[in-house]
Amino acid sequence: MQQKIDSESSVGRFFVPALTIAFCSTWIADSITSIFLPDLAATFFGAPNPVSIATAGQLATLSSIVSVIFGVILGVLSVRFDHKKLLFFGRYNFTPCIHAQNISTFF
Repeated sequence: MQQKIDSESSVGRFFVPALTIAFCSTWIADSITSIFLPDLAATFFGAPNPVSIATAGQLATLSSIVSVIFGVILGVLSVRFDHKKLLFFGRYNFTPCIHAQNISTFF
């Protein structure tokens, strides 16, 4: 039995590589966070003892949970709205956030 090849099946072949790239991009951020765990623990908790390092290690878990939540929200929004409008909205809000971050270091 021969399967029909149409334009929709050719899009499906990029699904696994896209998931792989997404996984690697979030994994790199988590691994960088884990490299600096003793420094983060010393900064926020005063000493790099094992308990404070473990507590600071939960930042990577929290980051992953927030990424999943916002991924689901953006998936729903991308179905409901045009992706160009979402990209414009993100870019429109990105610039003021960068300026607010620079201003907040002065206070």
